[in-house]
Amino acid sequence: MAANRAESGAYTADQLALWADRIAEGRDELPSDSGDSDRTRLAEMVRERLRNRLIRHIARAIANRLGRADEE
Repeated sequence: MAANRAESGAYTADQLALWADRIAEGRDELPSDSGDSDRTRLAEMVRERLRNRLIRHIARAIANRLGRADEE
């Protein structure tokens, strides 16, 4: 994916979003050729995606538990 870098040498917002999605899903790793600012931004985006995934997981678990409690 490094060949898809923007001409300025920095990743575009769309490229960073794609990397963040892939990394958060465990399908890729942080690119080794990225600059410090891209790396920092990408790490923040990955953390946000993982945090949101955790929140959705917890919300579903609570909803399932509440649903089972209503059945009893």
